Amino acid sequence: MKKVLIILAVLIGLVLIAAVAVPIIFKEDIRAAIDKELDNSLNAKIYYDTEAFSLSLFKSFPDLSVTVGNFGIVGQAPFDQDTLVSVGEFGLTLDIMSVISGDQIKIVNVSLINPNIKVLVLEDGTANYDIAKPSEETTAEAETASEPISIQIQGWEITNASLIYDDATLPMVTSIGGMNHSGSGDFSQDVFDMSTTTTVEAFSL
Repeated sequence: MKKVLIILAVLIGLVLIAAVAVPIIFKEDIRAAIDKELDNSLNAKIYYDTEAFSLSLFKSFPDLSVTVGNFGIVGQAPFDQDTLVSVGEFGLTLDIMSVISGDQIKIVNVSLINPNIKVLVLEDGTANYDIAKPSEETTAEAETASEPISIQIQGWEITNASLIYDDATLPMVTSIGGMNHSGSGDFSQDVFDMSTTTTVEAFSL
């Protein structure tokens, strides 16, 4: 019995050491992969607090939690003076095996805390949210290319969000304050049930 307890203690110790070591080992690789994917996908300035970038296996074991503080997106001219999105804390839960294999990073869950979103549309129809880079791949290349990030979201949560939508083509301005939203659904399935809950403290149009 004593030997069994010793073996169990050693196994538990190894698991704890791995839980601490894995985030440290893969932190820079994951941050570099996220930076690369954002740069390849978005025609905008992305900023976040590098000191508030953290990894943990304890929050959602056995998956890996990635937390980014003070995250934001600023568009290019004529919207380079306007912040499209700013988030107090942006969190991702990643499938740990996809991180270790390196083939695809699978996003399982997403959370946004204190996000502020400002959508602007000018009279000519130019919108500040039109920041996706056009694909330069041919059809044949697109069919054979592998995706660096696979999204199979199972749950998401938005806490205390503020939204402003200013559309000069209508014209219309609307704002939402104190919005809390949560949802779940396995997007990796062809058919699934999606459940969501949303509350709003203030709304104007």
